[in-house]
Amino acid sequence: MKTVLNPKGIKCIAAIIFFLLTFCACGNLKTSEESANFIKNPKVGDIYFVEKEKGVFTLMKISNITNDSVRFDLNKFSRTMASQIDATYNAVKFRRTASLNQSDYWSNSTKSYTKSALLDLYNNKFIYEIKRL
Repeated sequence: MKTVLNPKGIKCIAAIIFFLLTFCACGNLKTSEESANFIKNPKVGDIYFVEKEKGVFTLMKISNITNDSVRFDLNKFSRTMASQIDATYNAVKFRRTASLNQSDYWSNSTKSYTKSALLDLYNNKFIYEIKRL
């Protein structure tokens, strides 16, 4: 027996797909807008998702800000896939800042950038997301 969807069923499926695509696009747009705002107005504790070299991803956390520069605590870990870093962030998000503030998560190494250099890194997609917890 051949099953055929009626026109109402097709419209319903199309509406669901449209809703899901719109929801995903709005979520990505919100993330992009937030990151664009955060790069212009950095705050201590912001987490930067960085591609430090081709195919190698890590996190950096702002530890100090002066008039023209930003100092970061560097993460002890690097990953070869951005999705692994995203999964790390999602895991941390639900445990709040307690996990990110543990000393074993961040190395003793720091790195400083001028604010204009950070903006260049963001515009060139080396900094691909910024989260404020």
